[in-house]
Amino acid sequence: VTGALIHLVDPALDGFVDRYVGGPVDVSRCMFMFTLNDAAQVSPVLLNRLRLVNTDPLTSAEKRAMFDSHLVKQVMDGLDFSLEFTSEAADLLVAQHSGGEAGVRVLKRSVEAVVSEWVLRKGGVDGTVDAKSVADWLPRAEEQGGPCTHLYS
Repeated sequence: VTGALIHLVDPALDGFVDRYVGGPVDVSRCMFMFTLNDAAQVSPVLLNRLRLVNTDPLTSAEKRAMFDSHLVKQVMDGLDFSLEFTSEAADLLVAQHSGGEAGVRVLKRSVEAVVSEWVLRKGGVDGTVDAKSVADWLPRAEEQGGPCTHLYS
């Protein structure tokens, strides 16, 4: 993959020939955006062709806003029941189950784990998750040696 990315972002290259498209693809007016967690893991040749824009980690308030506006909806999308989280449950998830990461991937996994626990314990019925349920169902990250991952082990 690295070789393809290096070729794709080469400033001397205006395009490439794509077999699927069946002809040349002009990328001279394209802007490519990549995200990375650790620049040390990226090829120095590729890094040389990129402009790095460092961002600050999300604050707890920003994670909470994303929890309220996106994460629960994403997790519940396609399920035949609805769950709401009390304010205290949401605060507990953000504070103790977001893995200390800059983003919200671990927080989303924690929401998925709570929804799975809900289904196992109460079935696919509508309801409200409270802070006690979160505390009972999810071990704190430090108690299990890291963030919520039991669904993905």
